[in-house]
Amino acid sequence: AGLYQFPLGFNFSFNINGRQGYPYLPWVSVYKPNVGWDNVYANDLSGSDVGKFGDSRLPNFFDANLRLEKVFFFGESTSVVLGVDVFNAFNSATALSYQSSLTSANFATSMRILNPRCIRIGGRIQF
Repeated sequence: AGLYQFPLGFNFSFNINGRQGYPYLPWVSVYKPNVGWDNVYANDLSGSDVGKFGDSRLPNFFDANLRLEKVFFFGESTSVVLGVDVFNAFNSATALSYQSSLTSANFATSMRILNPRCIRIGGRIQF
């Protein structure tokens, strides 16, 4: 995150967020006698090499938000700020969750993605 103040009352700020994807845990419900229904988890989609917990992950997540604003001063204690915010500036559609039930017709499809780019224009009065 950062902020740079340009001359003439212009301000530019940004926020960049990145992280590793969440673990992806395919599972299936099985019935165990004298126990009931239970979920059994698999660690690898290919089934050839099971691996450890967390080896199968969703895609890495990156997000960038930007802001440009202009400050107009009126007197010593009053100002008007007009600004433009851009959320998800690069419009990435990173998958945030997949259908992980092995028996689902939608198995391994994206169930939730990052919100699309959004532009907000606004103003505020400070006194």
